[in-house]
Amino acid sequence: MNKTDKTPYIIFIVFLFLMYKLCMGLSVLAVDTIDLLDYLTPKVSEEDKYFQRSEISAYSPRFEETDSTPTINAMGLKVREGDVANNCLPFNSLVEIKGKVYAVRDRMNSRYGCNHFDIFTWNTQEALNFGRQTMAIKIIN
Repeated sequence: MNKTDKTPYIIFIVFLFLMYKLCMGLSVLAVDTIDLLDYLTPKVSEEDKYFQRSEISAYSPRFEETDSTPTINAMGLKVREGDVANNCLPFNSLVEIKGKVYAVRDRMNSRYGCNHFDIFTWNTQEALNFGRQTMAIKIIN
């Protein structure tokens, strides 16, 4: 168990809470359990809510990096600077990466999960130089 996993502790506290209610002859309502879990769950501020740690890469319109239509994105539009590929966010979702805002307009190979983003660039050398980076990104909408 890692240091941040508090699930066993929460389960134990809920168990003690329910046992206390049963011993006291009080009714055990699901609402009380939910209230207890809400109380024990750490609150995330609105500002932090949309940040996630992700793996970021860059790609250019080459057959080696894309499918058979390297200049057409998954939305059926011509690719352009400011496009980013992601397999989970809806099309036209906005994400901020390194201070620049991108729109999700493309998809990646299915082997990549939700925490992978691929930034489009026309310059192949720029994509290669970018490499693969892990960083916090902000999901705007």
